[in-house]
Amino acid sequence: MSPAASALLRYLAGLGMGAAVSLAAWGLGWETFVTRASDATMLFAVPGAKLVGASLCMFFPGWRAFGAGLFSSIALGVLIFFGSCLYHFNG
Repeated sequence: MSPAASALLRYLAGLGMGAAVSLAAWGLGWETFVTRASDATMLFAVPGAKLVGASLCMFFPGWRAFGAGLFSSIALGVLIFFGSCLYHFNG
């Protein structure tokens, strides 16, 4: 496998993992988020954890593409969050 293809796979793995975390937090855990967390803890915890994880990955050359995918998943997570808001409050 070429280095470019390997880096692309690592990037897509980071993007997919970050999207899965956002989907679990905002899509499946919405009821828990609304009923238990009256403050905005999860609003900052989910993207913050992704940011910290992506930043740590950037220090290791073999993990930089994964970190870039994880960092990119923050934007995808925002879209998932607003889609979940639209779904739950459009009622």
